[in-house]
Amino acid sequence: MTATRQEKFWWKHALPQERDTISVRAKVDPVIIGLLNGLVDAHDGIACLRTTDPKAGKLEFWVSPNCLDDFQIMLKGLREVADVEIENEENLPYQSAVPNEDLR
Repeated sequence: MTATRQEKFWWKHALPQERDTISVRAKVDPVIIGLLNGLVDAHDGIACLRTTDPKAGKLEFWVSPNCLDDFQIMLKGLREVADVEIENEENLPYQSAVPNEDLR
């Protein structure tokens, strides 16, 4: 018995339809991109890290709006380890009760 195309991809219809992602652009020292990638991967589900220009140290975090508070906390920790310069920080939709100054 072969499954129809719709039965093979039933999971596409079971997922929530909201696909909003917040893109956070950053710049770091290119030497530490691997370290940051490992640290972000260790925080499952908070963000995905994409390197847009490895030589210039340009990164892009993809953050779910539901995980924005956790991302802010993770970003604060990353800034303790490395100099992470967020390019579009003034445009980020902070939804936390924590003041922005506490997260820098």
